[in-house]
Amino acid sequence: MGVRFKFKTGIFINPLPVLSSPTGENLRRYCYHETEKLANYLLGKRSNDTKSMLELIHLLRMLLHVRGMDGTFFHSQYSNFQLMKRILSDPLRGSQHNVESIMEGTVVMLHAQRQLHRPMVGFTPTHLEALKLLVRLGVSPYAVTRIEAQKVLDASLAWWAYSYKLVLEDMLEIIRRPKEAHNHEEFKAREFVVGG
Repeated sequence: MGVRFKFKTGIFINPLPVLSSPTGENLRRYCYHETEKLANYLLGKRSNDTKSMLELIHLLRMLLHVRGMDGTFFHSQYSNFQLMKRILSDPLRGSQHNVESIMEGTVVMLHAQRQLHRPMVGFTPTHLEALKLLVRLGVSPYAVTRIEAQKVLDASLAWWAYSYKLVLEDMLEIIRRPKEAHNHEEFKAREFVVGG
């Protein structure tokens, strides 16, 4: 008769708490509402502050599109991994590589690639508010702000199919404004936003 052992499984950890805002709502939604407050302030009182506008647009892009890992970070990490693989398996120095480190690096890169893949994220009312804000930023009189906002808006409209229908009325309202209410640069921006 064999000896019986009682195993204690210690591999399961307590579930991590869900990240939430100080008010208890979804963290991305909270960040978006704080970003929207900042955008309204900048659009109302400091529309010529292009550096702050660019940072604001960058925040919107991160809130809308980044889930886990950014593409530029992944590519830099991948090139570093490839370089280390080449250094460790240099034929002139002999085979110095450690199989464990190469396998660990490969698993990390596969996980990073999985995080980079575009997840299926549902379109929420927060996304709609962000698109409407990007439409407002996309008709800025300053070219740098306008171009960056239009890039993010274009990527967002391509990300969620038929989402353009939800902001179409806002775009048409911008075009319907009287010509005296804007200068030539703003009018070009309005034509671009509506023309896509």
